[in-house]
Amino acid sequence: MPLADDIAAETREAARKAAVEEFMDHYAQSREDWEAYRKVCEEAAVRFLDDCSLEPTQDAIEQLTEAFLPALAIMCQRGYDPNGANWKSMGWRGLLQEMHKRWKRIHANSWKRRRFDPNNTVDLINYSGYLLRSRMSNIAEWGDIGVPDDL
Repeated sequence: MPLADDIAAETREAARKAAVEEFMDHYAQSREDWEAYRKVCEEAAVRFLDDCSLEPTQDAIEQLTEAFLPALAIMCQRGYDPNGANWKSMGWRGLLQEMHKRWKRIHANSWKRRRFDPNNTVDLINYSGYLLRSRMSNIAEWGDIGVPDDL
C-alpha cells in the first residue's frame, strides 16, 4: 500500500502543479490584456485632454483612466436612463444623502476596517458628478420623494 499511496500523492502533486501553472499562464495573459487595455485608455486620455486644451500630466491621465473611467463605465453599463432621469428624480438633496451614505460606507470599510472600498468610492464619484451637473438649481430640491415628514 505505501507504493500506491506514494503514487497517489505524486499524482495529486502533479495535478496541483499543473493547475498552478495553468492559473499562472491565465494570470499572465490576463495581465498582458489588462496592460494593453490600460495603454489604450491612457493614449485616449492624452488625446482627450489635448482636445480639451489641457496639458496631459501623468497624474491627470491616471485620474481620468483609473477614477473617472470606471465611474463612467458604471453609467454606461448598468442600464440607467440615458438622459439622467434616475439621478435627477432624486433631487439635489437626495444626491447629497446618497453621497453621505457612500462616504459613511467608505469610512467604515477603509478607515475603520482598513479595506479598500472601490464600489462605494466609484459611486461617490458619480453622485458628486451628478451634483456638480445639477448645480443645485437644474433639478428639484427634493426630487420625487418630496420633503421628508421629519423636516
